[in-house]
Amino acid sequence: MPVTMRDDKSSTRGSTESLPTLPTVPLPVNPPTADLLTADASCGAGRLTRSSSPSALSSELFLRVNSQNELIESMEDMLTQLTEDLTLGEVTMMLEELEESHQAFRSEHTWLVSHWPPAHLDHAYFTCKTNLVESKLVLKVKRHLGRLQDKLTQPTQPAVSTEATSRVRSRLPELTMPKFSGECRLWPDFKAMFTSVIGSSKDLSELEKFQYLKSAVEGDAADLISNLAPSDGSFNSAWLLLIARYENKRLIVKSHLERVLALKPMQKR
Repeated sequence: MPVTMRDDKSSTRGSTESLPTLPTVPLPVNPPTADLLTADASCGAGRLTRSSSPSALSSELFLRVNSQNELIESMEDMLTQLTEDLTLGEVTMMLEELEESHQAFRSEHTWLVSHWPPAHLDHAYFTCKTNLVESKLVLKVKRHLGRLQDKLTQPTQPAVSTEATSRVRSRLPELTMPKFSGECRLWPDFKAMFTSVIGSSKDLSELEKFQYLKSAVEGDAADLISNLAPSDGSFNSAWLLLIARYENKRLIVKSHLERVLALKPMQKR
């Protein structure tokens, strides 16, 4: 029986040619440039994180949403920096920076609303109401900055004793003092008025009382105390001189009698 020899090479080649051809899987030319920004577990915090998603935003939308997220993070960082040791200049600068960030966020949000694809309305940027989160955060930071600004702009008043404060308010008495020119009959009224307003005041120093006294006398009374130099004891010395000269009951009565006698008699009609 004849034996037929097999050609191994042709057998191998024939086996290879009989195998099915595998399909070629094309590589993606442009891999996804951006993952969806999705909310974390809290969502209410308004913070967005990267996560893979079968539905991808365009590069432009991703960058714009990411920019919004960075603005919110900068505001949160600003909130942590609000301490009592900030200067007025720093508070003012932070207020200006906050307002600029807020305006940038609102402008970008308006653009996103008008250009957002309807297929991605379930995106975390909208479902977590990021714009509302940003508005509440801005109000919170502004409130803290406003309190610091009010505290720093309040005029600092030096600690003044109650006595000194009252003394300043009492430097110019509202009641007009009468003048005393040396007439004995007018001394009792002048003494009572001056003692009530100036002499018994605990808010005035002795030197201030002396100045008031000098301004309240004229004529002979002024000459009587004109030689006294201003000092802490001048008021007491001047007051005693005036009392010694004009507080003389005999002279007072005499002055009144002379005034009565000087009156002209009434003529009969």
